[in-house]
Amino acid sequence: MARVYVGTWNKYNNGSIAGAWIDLNNTANYADFLAACRKVHEDEADPEFMIQDTEEMPDGLGCLDWLDEAGYNDIKEAEANEANEVNGQGTPSYTIVDYSEKAIAVTGDTRAIADGLKALGGRFNPRLSCGAGWIFSKRKESEVRALLEDNGTTQTGTNGGKPQTNEGARYVACVDEWLATLPESRRDLYKRGSVAAVKLPEGYFTVNKPTIENKFCFHDEGPDYELYKDLMSNESKLRAYFLSENLGDLDHHIKMLKDESEDIFVERNEYTNGAVLQYGCGWGWYGNEEKRRLTKAERDEVAGALEYVRAGFRKRLESYLKKYGVSKLHTWTYWADR
Repeated sequence: MARVYVGTWNKYNNGSIAGAWIDLNNTANYADFLAACRKVHEDEADPEFMIQDTEEMPDGLGCLDWLDEAGYNDIKEAEANEANEVNGQGTPSYTIVDYSEKAIAVTGDTRAIADGLKALGGRFNPRLSCGAGWIFSKRKESEVRALLEDNGTTQTGTNGGKPQTNEGARYVACVDEWLATLPESRRDLYKRGSVAAVKLPEGYFTVNKPTIENKFCFHDEGPDYELYKDLMSNESKLRAYFLSENLGDLDHHIKMLKDESEDIFVERNEYTNGAVLQYGCGWGWYGNEEKRRLTKAERDEVAGALEYVRAGFRKRLESYLKKYGVSKLHTWTYWADR
């Protein structure tokens, strides 16, 4: 949960960083937050507060040396919204598949409702033809549908490969399949951050939820500084820069996977039952001839998982810009803005 370390400028200017961590979730409103800051520094008659560090801020939010009321309210609202999200991809989405004459299957990110599905008689099967999911008798369909609609959005698909209306379901379901192979003590460590997975012979290649970067620093001379000045004078260019910087890493790896002239190797991570990719520019390093090369089909499947995550991330970035514009972007140069 979001915390800020609050000192004062007076102490800082006198060589002290004395202060305390304040958990924003333990404050009811901004006035309560200020009261908590004053209590920490009650040794000063008129303290000028200074935030010196932050922890666990909501994605894309934060502060520099102080937090105003609007910023405080944005953080509290974002934390409330994040608490309602599943797997970092927004409202959970499930697909009910007409699996056979007597059975239906449920695919999607079902981790949060696994106990409810089990209580309805569902059996999880990672090898369903529509992707990993829960299998039920058709007699249970109304009860299953009610459970899903109470906990997210429900779509309907057919048993013809991947669900027709939720292309990412198999990547999300593969995360569940991977987590089930780990010791229970380790599952929570990976559960929240992992949003897609692909099974390879060596193990599971997993993709973490991307985080929104909103702080950009530029050099004070040359092309970088000219770009900075141009961005500061044109909001549409700043928006485009924000998107390109956040999506650039995913775009780079997708491009590498689709470039067949680039050798990509894979090796096993025993600790996580994972598959690690290695190639020249980006993840890892060049593999040697003893390591296995990814096949064309495997490269396409991994690229598909990354494209699924990219599409979800793009929507988050666009929602971020729609809500905040460029007001939350922090841009500066090493010296010119100091």
